[in-house]
Amino acid sequence: MRRTIIGVMGSSRERYEDLAFPLGKWLGQHGYHLLTGGGQGVMAAVSEAFFFVSDRKGAVIGIIPAQESVFPTQESITPAQEGIIPAQAPDREISGGDQSRRNIDQDREGRANFRVKPGYPNEWVEIPIITHLPLSGTQGKRALSRNHINVLTSRIIVALPGGPGTISEIELALEYRKPLLIFDPYAIIPDYSKEGAIHLKTFAEVISHLGNYPAINS
Repeated sequence: MRRTIIGVMGSSRERYEDLAFPLGKWLGQHGYHLLTGGGQGVMAAVSEAFFFVSDRKGAVIGIIPAQESVFPTQESITPAQEGIIPAQAPDREISGGDQSRRNIDQDREGRANFRVKPGYPNEWVEIPIITHLPLSGTQGKRALSRNHINVLTSRIIVALPGGPGTISEIELALEYRKPLLIFDPYAIIPDYSKEGAIHLKTFAEVISHLGNYPAINS
């Protein structure tokens, strides 16, 4: 038996406590695990509300990004490094010469100097999943973004208002065909209903839909 993981995505700057607090509290009271990107804003607000539910069964999970500066800059990341094409093992002859060797050296240096992104995880995260993935925001759909993990690990995603990073998670959820609720009474997020998202304006509507996903899967 497994406990259902609900992914809540939203702004890393604005907390939207009127939306995040009741949602986090309800998820904690009803036995779910909560997954966020582990940062500030909505991520911290929903986690805080969840954290303070007494006698809860679920945990606060945070998917934590790497500090971008410890790895090659985006301009120098090759398709092989981003997983688009297979990379060759470092002890084999490498086509491409010195540049390929420099890329491998940069990877090694990045691992040796690894740091998580400043401000992560927030204080409410109980299970931080540390990743090597630095990209976010407008680059949130790239292979080196943790947003893929956020979406794929969640049974269903609830998206609150947010910026480019939240939009990338919404689009990934649709592309991965994950159930997606957009809880945005302020109409900040564009309309994705034609792509399969369910747009909701009230908390009552949100919990009505979440009720279709039992907290425990047998």
